[in-house]
Amino acid sequence: MRWRADDWLNTQFHRDFGYGLVYPQLFPHHKRRSDEAHAGAIAWGQQGAKNWLQILNDCWIGPNKPYLCGNDIMIADHFGAGPVSIGELIDGDFSAYPNMKRWLGNVKRLKSWNGSMRCSTALPRPTKARSSCAYSSAARSGFIPR
Repeated sequence: MRWRADDWLNTQFHRDFGYGLVYPQLFPHHKRRSDEAHAGAIAWGQQGAKNWLQILNDCWIGPNKPYLCGNDIMIADHFGAGPVSIGELIDGDFSAYPNMKRWLGNVKRLKSWNGSMRCSTALPRPTKARSSCAYSSAARSGFIPR
């Protein structure tokens, strides 16, 4: 089961969530040629991300499991928390995914979290002032709408 969780997070989930939604809002080299194309790409990523977050919330984690594969922490949890937590870099709203929020909170409470994730949480947040990159208000469509 663990290898399937790793594979799913690395391929299906991360394709839309990371490359489609988060990276275009963080990294200038992911900006499309026009604001309209950029906004469209983010909207497309947002739709895919909503689907995968719902699957993560309902199917992989569900209401009763503290971790992806059950009651015990596995490599899949350590691996998966990284790609999921990057949503926080764009001020993502995970409120529609309570099981996923609980799982991510469980992983973040581990002693290893602060040491392993210190670099990613220190990245600069996107701001409207960085409109020369991927951060214009037209391009930044937010995260997951309620």
